[in-house]
Amino acid sequence: MKSYGAIEGRVQTITNRGGLRFDLCDTLHNNAVACYVEEGKEALLREIWGKSVVVEGEISRDRCSGLRIFLLLGG
Repeated sequence: MKSYGAIEGRVQTITNRGGLRFDLCDTLHNNAVACYVEEGKEALLREIWGKSVVVEGEISRDRCSGLRIFLLLGG
């Protein structure tokens, strides 16, 4: 199930294994949401690491629980 939306949380983990992404600790549900970002945004991710942010993009949800499992960020 996919939708467009925003998530607020703290940037916890940054990795480029399997694509550039960071894990966001969701403020509302206190669960990790994997946020995928286009290549070339490494410097931006280093700047926001450990900070509270609001991110927007295409959200995929777990079919059973309805919890957000990942967010695909636009350019």
